[in-house]
Amino acid sequence: MENQYKPYGIECNWDSEYLCKKCGGLLFYDMETKEIYCFNSKCKDYPTGIDIFKTEEADLTFLNQQLNEIERNLGQIVKTCDYYVLAWFLLERRRRIVEGFFSSGIMRIDDFLLSNEILLFIKKYKSFGIRKDLTFKAIIQLYRHYSEQLKLIEDLKEGRYLLARSPKNKIYRLKYFDIIIGEIWSGYGLVNLQSPIDVNKFRYHEVIEKIVKTPGPLISTDYAPYFERLWPFAVSAQYLIKRNYSTALKYQYSVTPADLANILSFILSLKDNKLTAIPLMNLLKHFIKQPIRDKNIKEFIDMLSGDNDKIPIVFKTDGNIILDKPTLLLFFVFMFSQHLPSIIDISGPQRMALLKKEAGSDFEKYLRNKLEEINYYCLPPSTNIGGREYDILSFSESNKDLLIIETKFKDPSPSSFSVNTLIEQEFTYEKYGLLPQVIRQQERYDLLFEKPELFQKTIGLKHKIIEYTVNAYFITKYTPLIKNYGDVRVMSDREFIEKVLHKKSTN
Repeated sequence: MENQYKPYGIECNWDSEYLCKKCGGLLFYDMETKEIYCFNSKCKDYPTGIDIFKTEEADLTFLNQQLNEIERNLGQIVKTCDYYVLAWFLLERRRRIVEGFFSSGIMRIDDFLLSNEILLFIKKYKSFGIRKDLTFKAIIQLYRHYSEQLKLIEDLKEGRYLLARSPKNKIYRLKYFDIIIGEIWSGYGLVNLQSPIDVNKFRYHEVIEKIVKTPGPLISTDYAPYFERLWPFAVSAQYLIKRNYSTALKYQYSVTPADLANILSFILSLKDNKLTAIPLMNLLKHFIKQPIRDKNIKEFIDMLSGDNDKIPIVFKTDGNIILDKPTLLLFFVFMFSQHLPSIIDISGPQRMALLKKEAGSDFEKYLRNKLEEINYYCLPPSTNIGGREYDILSFSESNKDLLIIETKFKDPSPSSFSVNTLIEQEFTYEKYGLLPQVIRQQERYDLLFEKPELFQKTIGLKHKIIEYTVNAYFITKYTPLIKNYGDVRVMSDREFIEKVLHKKSTN
């Protein structure tokens, strides 16, 4: 960091691969050349010869016209297909994706989202065509192109991408967004088609593995304990659909605790995981046996079948519904995670917050275990010295090495995925932002040198503090916006384990 520049009024040196070194603004890259730019108009590094639209002023007319043309062509093809056969083909495709997710903890998110979107699309263009051939695969490919165009337009509206007025139609992408969205998804077992699969890292895979391998019945009639076992899937589902606002709207179901109980009861009645067609009358008979109902049968089926422009969980065709158990299970868990509280129970979001807090403790324990594996001693959690709490104080007498570690187990909020909110919510926000927390870690580090005797006595070191190498770290669950602040190194748990601890273990 060049000393004459003080982004955010910070005196201390800091560095980042994703923020401008002169103004602290977010960096973007040219989609074609990969060259990096800062488009903060007040920055001295603002590039000459490039004129960027403000996010709210970007002229997206041409892109919208392209989108409408793709939709018209796709709709015409869908109308020529046999509606029932096409729906069955797409539902079976989705069922296999979901079943694979439950068995392995890994999901190809592009394919899953695409399957849901196409099902909603063909409802809009319902027809009585007769085609039952490979046109179906062509529909998937064409819809993939349509979906990519739709995401591009929304990314431009949110500022994740920027559109240039000059050079005309040149597009620039937010550098950090590329990194963070992939890490969040892969952290919950979700991967893009091009992403490497890494199932051996901490990121919930250990939790998911326990769920998959636990013997005995998977679920019971009490859905709260069931959710507690499957909550990582609920987190997965939340991040699965919240990458785009328009997509998130399609998954907002008006579900109540009574609905959840009725859905779970219906799931339990299904004999196997196969895709099957059930007469609507059978669902009605099952529904009227339930002790509590917040909806009538039409409202209940409409919710599940995705009326009102929601993603269909089951599919209605001529007096039948087509469904499968794995998909119902996944959507049940997702619905639990978003339902509102009733008088007698805790809400899904509240339950998920509690479980994430527990996982945060597991995250710290995980890092402690890694340190102890290389013979570093760790003081008890939240040790208080000089009025400040320390997540992890770890040392090695043989290496004369002392580590001060603060951990942050938190995913960025989905609302932060907009360039308009990323810096404020995830970086500078006093309560949860990265920067204030790292500054406090620097203060913990400074305190050690202000009161070395107190630390030496409390920690129980054999030698004076001055004889030890002291390093401060701030460890996050994902790649942070900055990589150092003053004396504090900021990094993901993956980088800490692979680069720092691995080096210490081989010394």
